[in-house]
Amino acid sequence: MTRGMTLRASNAVTDDTPGLFTRVRSTQRFIIALIREGYSRSSGFRELVDVIKESNVIVFVQPAFCAGGRIRSCLVSVNGSTRQRHIRIIVDPHTTHDRLIATVAHELQHAVEIAEHPDIIDGSSALAFYRRIALGRCHDGLSEECETTRALATERRVLEELSAQTPGDDDVVRGAQREIQRGEFLFNFRKHFGLLCLQSLLQGFRIPAFLGAPTVVLLPPFQEETAS
Repeated sequence: MTRGMTLRASNAVTDDTPGLFTRVRSTQRFIIALIREGYSRSSGFRELVDVIKESNVIVFVQPAFCAGGRIRSCLVSVNGSTRQRHIRIIVDPHTTHDRLIATVAHELQHAVEIAEHPDIIDGSSALAFYRRIALGRCHDGLSEECETTRALATERRVLEELSAQTPGDDDVVRGAQREIQRGEFLFNFRKHFGLLCLQSLLQGFRIPAFLGAPTVVLLPPFQEETAS
């Protein structure tokens, strides 16, 4: 069911909103802007951020490729202790604007699933958890790429909410969209410039740019790695 929504003053995000995004972070300005826009435009997205804000989890969201571009987004690491945990998420920004926001929401739902279980403090405990609740091959122990019905439903809900209304003239949303456009341009430039250099090194061997349709299969093999 499509959910219509109207932005209210109480949902406005301002620069002086105290501590709003302290637990959902990125080093990339356009990803931060994307999170701010999702919070302003979608109640489903807003609920996720609010839950994480009250947890002991800090989530880092970065633009990158999962499994060499085969998967459009993934939660790649969990580490910490029962006092504080860190989750790393990566998303491929090569999709439509609203779908990218919904994709971030999908991964934040996975972060919420972990936040709800304080005993998940590393990759091994996270994988054991998803073996219990995930769908298909992951649940059967045949794959370490796991998916949940909650994450799929969350993505669908957020996308419906975004589709049911337009961003309007809200200054925060317009500013966020400018940052997103700038960030996506820089990301694409760096990616294709890197491919061009690699092609030269390989003496003309042609490497096609990633054009693949998104695949909703998440949580590839957990690796205890630091954010790049």
